[in-house]
Amino acid sequence: MRIEGKARAWANRLLATTRERSAAVVLGVLVLCVAFTWWTVRRADRQMRADLLRQTQLIAWAVDIGQIRTLSGTRRDLETPEYWALREQLGAIRSADPRCRFIYLMGRRPDGTVFFFLDAQDDTTESSPPSEPGDVYVDASDELRNALHAGVAFVEGPLPDDWGIWVSALVPLTDPATRDIVAVLGMDIDAGVWKWDVAAKAALPVGLMYLLLIGVAFGITITCRVEASPKPVLRRLFVPLTAIVLLLIGGGAALLWQHDRRKIDQGIAARVGAVRREYQIDLDNQAAGLSMALQPIVADAAMRQTLRKGDAGDLLTTWRPVFDVLRREHSVTHFYFFDPNRLCLLRVHKPEKHGDTINRFTVLEAERTGRTASGIELGPLGTFTLR
Repeated sequence: MRIEGKARAWANRLLATTRERSAAVVLGVLVLCVAFTWWTVRRADRQMRADLLRQTQLIAWAVDIGQIRTLSGTRRDLETPEYWALREQLGAIRSADPRCRFIYLMGRRPDGTVFFFLDAQDDTTESSPPSEPGDVYVDASDELRNALHAGVAFVEGPLPDDWGIWVSALVPLTDPATRDIVAVLGMDIDAGVWKWDVAAKAALPVGLMYLLLIGVAFGITITCRVEASPKPVLRRLFVPLTAIVLLLIGGGAALLWQHDRRKIDQGIAARVGAVRREYQIDLDNQAAGLSMALQPIVADAAMRQTLRKGDAGDLLTTWRPVFDVLRREHSVTHFYFFDPNRLCLLRVHKPEKHGDTINRFTVLEAERTGRTASGIELGPLGTFTLR
């Protein structure tokens, strides 16, 4: 009896020691998993920040410093072709990346005020209007001010401002001739989108690590000797283990769905951007062709003399054959002559209609600038026309 009592006591001590060691192993693995999760998330965030900074630097290298030099950072820039060329260029880049909510150029005045040169936000899809040239950015961080002063590229955030919470990449643009910092190019990504992308990038290694933890805990449980049958212990562990596995599977599926959705959105945005660029190139080429066709007409001394006289009949006789060729071979559908007050002297394509004043944008722009103007306009019959 004394021997059996000693054996039982020894077995109980051994069982307690085994349980303590098992608990210590499980706790150690759990601490390792938590540390690994923290390290993996930090690593994914650093990699994404480095990728975002490289992407923004590539965009910065494509920006024409000379065009930025022409900007004044005031509302007068809205009347300059350089402003609209830069905004169109950056807008096309923005539309190609669905993660990018804002892309903009900022400058700093002598008193330290940070302001917008331009904001390439698409004002047809965003709820808030884009910032105008010269608007002050009151939420500028110390790092942004330092970038405008010392020329250091960096990624900051998540930081809040009046438009939301953002992760922002900012790259100074330096004039290679003078080494002066002309502006800072900024690119903003919504902080919520950023966190989802970080989670998706870290999900696979973290999920595998937690599966390892579950396997270790389960292995220790089934190999640990207990006085009673192990079935009650297994039954108690079954529910939490099942919940953890289902949570990992559901979380992984959600992250994969989010990742695939992001990829699809990026593909669609890239195609839309490509179509928009090709469409703009075609418009520019056709506008250039129309401009070239106009040059010999404008240079014709007889036409200018007839135009001064306001002789619509002589203009029609001389230029109708030319218009017929342009319509047949180059699909030109409209041909007008205006006086200096934009009064229509002659529509070669419709001679019976004349005498009205034309107030279209292209005509007003040519009158204002004294240069060739072109653009797509909606006609009175509801058709879009390149003029």
